[in-house]
Amino acid sequence: QVERTVAAASATLRGFASPPGRKVMLLLSGGWPFLPLEFAVGSRDRIFLEKGIPSGVDLYQPLADTANRLGYTLYPVDMPGLDSQVGDIEFDRANDASTVSDALGFEREQIIHSTLSYLAEETGGQALLNAGSLDSLPKVAEDTRSYYWLGFSPPWKGDDKVHDVKIRFRRKGFKVRSRESFRDLSRSTQVTHMVESAMLFGNSPSALPLSLEFGEPKRAGIGKVLMPLTIQFPAKDVDLLPTVSGYAAQLELRIAAIDADGERSDIPVGILAVERPGPPEENLLLSFSTQLKLRRGEHDVVVSIYDPASGALLSARETVFP
Repeated sequence: QVERTVAAASATLRGFASPPGRKVMLLLSGGWPFLPLEFAVGSRDRIFLEKGIPSGVDLYQPLADTANRLGYTLYPVDMPGLDSQVGDIEFDRANDASTVSDALGFEREQIIHSTLSYLAEETGGQALLNAGSLDSLPKVAEDTRSYYWLGFSPPWKGDDKVHDVKIRFRRKGFKVRSRESFRDLSRSTQVTHMVESAMLFGNSPSALPLSLEFGEPKRAGIGKVLMPLTIQFPAKDVDLLPTVSGYAAQLELRIAAIDADGERSDIPVGILAVERPGPPEENLLLSFSTQLKLRRGEHDVVVSIYDPASGALLSARETVFP
């Protein structure tokens, strides 16, 4: 659930793209744990052996990366506020069962605050915690009235690596708050993000269309089906480059699906190899067939083909009812 929420927030930023002026996002959080497992048991001192459960930086870095790449400053707002009674004068009843409950509540609250503080620090914003969440709009407006906007042009390599950003004052006595880093996104990663945004919000990631034809689904286990899919598009929309044996192209295929409950598929990248003995004819259509494994029920399916040689992006979105 946290992964889906973070992905939706990231896709929202990409959906707004680059409006003019200073870009600020208020992130209203009902409770995003920085460490989900530790949050569940109410302790950061436990050692967990479970693998494959994202947490911490791995879980929230995509949102910070997206904000930094698009120039947004995040102001996370702690909507629940302070829940625990740790500050109460009655809290020193060591043998009272409520003491344990309050201690767990305080620990969980700190784990949630860690998320908000991390996102603010990574993007140069402020986390509005507890009482600070009251009147959040005036506080953000006041914080953004005065600032220095420093720009730089890094040597973009498109290698998906994270690069630190450090700002230092020559004079002592000053503190600076800015983004902590930026990620040099590859074009392939950007295309995946565009497909994800299209899946969540319904917009098409490109103007060049694909033709999608779905076949009759076949049962593939309990509650699941295999649905044939044929993809067609004009050969002129991609670059077929000369080779020793003719003409060829290496295309990237992405297929994403989301059901009525918001459950999403991963977005793997497949390679489509196109080979022709001669130059493509004017009206040549390229066709590829595959199968989708889906749960029964309504799904929105987004299909995209990206040509790294020309930068062309073709896409289509369909609703299916397997």
